[in-house]
Amino acid sequence: MTAFQESFQAEVARLVRKQVKDDQAALKQSDRKQREEVSALKQEVKSLSTQVRSLTKQLAKLEALVQSQQPEKEPRAPRSSAGFVFNHEALIAKRHELGLTQAQMAQLLGVSNLTAYKWETGAVHPRDSKLGRLQEVLKMGPRQAQKALSAAQE
Repeated sequence: MTAFQESFQAEVARLVRKQVKDDQAALKQSDRKQREEVSALKQEVKSLSTQVRSLTKQLAKLEALVQSQQPEKEPRAPRSSAGFVFNHEALIAKRHELGLTQAQMAQLLGVSNLTAYKWETGAVHPRDSKLGRLQEVLKMGPRQAQKALSAAQE
């Protein structure tokens, strides 16, 4: 090899090493920053999990305290009006017996379709003010029901 070629190769190698060194320095710096950030996040997670544990314990203590201070709730008995106890299955059976749709039954009872549906599914018990009307409807026959429906539609 000629002297020029050797010096050229040496210069190129020197420039490449310098460039690689600069690139490595930038990578090392970003790596250090990321490690610091990860470390800070780990510490934050640790402190937050400690707080969650302590708050969970406090919540359990408070719930126990509230439970001990509240009187025992008795199961709600179905409301009754003058000896009448509402039974959602009886309402469904009567509707089928009368051959009515839920909408017609709701109109006959004087309530919304949703209320009639909730009464039939047993999700809600009727108010005392509606128990009287409900009792009347349950005592109706098919002719009386049709007559009441036609009167309500007019």
